[in-house]
Amino acid sequence: MNKITVCNPDEILSAINKKFSTQLDNLTIICDIDETLICSSSLIKHKYKGNDPKFSLRGPTLSIEGDEIVVCHRDMPNFLNNLLDQGVKILFVTKRSDSGKEFTYKQLNAIQIKNPIVLFTNGDNKVLTFCDYAGSLKGNLVVIDNLINNLYSFESIFGFPRHVNRVLLIEANFV
Repeated sequence: MNKITVCNPDEILSAINKKFSTQLDNLTIICDIDETLICSSSLIKHKYKGNDPKFSLRGPTLSIEGDEIVVCHRDMPNFLNNLLDQGVKILFVTKRSDSGKEFTYKQLNAIQIKNPIVLFTNGDNKVLTFCDYAGSLKGNLVVIDNLINNLYSFESIFGFPRHVNRVLLIEANFV
């Protein structure tokens, strides 16, 4: 099992191609939402005190029901949509609650993610929620998250020798 840190979607694609030899037809991507795909613009302002070193890589700031969000890396929505067009399955896993489903889908639609499928954990461990769903998945798996601890959780489940060649863990260093 590989764990890598990336700073842009091209590095993600390069890692996928290196690991799986461009076999995209049998690939599932598990992607975090918050601080991996989108984040609150106030979080960025607070973290960098108005001097965001990655400002030129950000997508536009969007207002959804009074909440300002920004795409963490401007190329991520197109990157994910291109993979969807190639037959890659993409699941978004978030610690958000079911009560925020409508708002989450509005956010994903606003950044033009095609037909998003979201697993809501209601604050529970992402891996445990995903495991309920994982039985139906075949082939290779890529997990993209900004938190290394979440990746370690996936590694603890999929780190067994029978899975080591089919799982790639990617820490997205976009925020």
